[in-house]
Amino acid sequence: MAINLYQLQYDDETSASPESGLLTYDCRANPEFLKREVAHLIRFYDDIVADADTNDYFALLSPKFNYKTGLTAEDVKEFINNNCGKDIYLFNPYPMHVYQYINMWEQAEKCHPDIIALTNLLFQMSGLPTDVSLHRHTVEETVYCNYWVAKKSFFDQFIPFVRKLDFTIDTSDSQIKQKFFSDANYQTPACYYCFIFERLLTTFLVLNNNIETFPYIYQENIGKYKMNKIQKKFYFTKNRIDFDRWDSDKYKEINTTLLKDFFYFLNPGFENVRIKLLRRLLISIQKKINIIRMDSYIMKKIVSYSRNEI
Repeated sequence: MAINLYQLQYDDETSASPESGLLTYDCRANPEFLKREVAHLIRFYDDIVADADTNDYFALLSPKFNYKTGLTAEDVKEFINNNCGKDIYLFNPYPMHVYQYINMWEQAEKCHPDIIALTNLLFQMSGLPTDVSLHRHTVEETVYCNYWVAKKSFFDQFIPFVRKLDFTIDTSDSQIKQKFFSDANYQTPACYYCFIFERLLTTFLVLNNNIETFPYIYQENIGKYKMNKIQKKFYFTKNRIDFDRWDSDKYKEINTTLLKDFFYFLNPGFENVRIKLLRRLLISIQKKINIIRMDSYIMKKIVSYSRNEI
């Protein structure tokens, strides 16, 4: 079993350094300004993965992987070697998103309006009718930024799925195609296509729940800058462990309203308060109260949800 971690090189500044432990996959000749990492991943499969041993592992990571996760290539390899045999390992750079949203598409809709309708249209056009907004994405499926490492055998399943959806867009009429390549309201120029295809891995895992996944769980000295106090109180304690266990066991029958109640506990909003300073004060006070009562709240909710779902 070999673990092959590649870093995407898209300009002269982004090749993997010798000390990083990463290999370089050079895409400078094919920058793919519209399809970006998706096109690179398909080409990476054809060039590197397709003829490899079925049990070897591969990843195509962005140059920001270490910055976003705090992890090195050595950390990743050690994690895989200590938890051998899974089909895919997830290194989600936004771990709290699992507990802030029902799924990745809800988060996407907030940032890129109308992306859910566009994604459902894509699945329908591809002969794969599903409503992505109805999926619950747990810690065992959720990963952003294509930060994952998988067996060659997993790539053999996943890449045809990606190609099928990509082909659907490429062969659609010009008006529909334009929707996928229109601006997605991002901080830098980017189209809907990129943000849809970034989330396909997680959707594929939900649709194929026989695949063995293994998520990386951050320690207190990693990724703390992404979390506020109430999130840290939840994530770095038994509360998250209890919630993840319940979530993984019951997510197919979970009542969305009940989950929303829990998510609001972690992220009180007071949206009806129009005075900004007052709203901020109320949120701050409520978060402090919730930190104090979190331990009992989590267990009460889990018991309550379980009774309602059985």
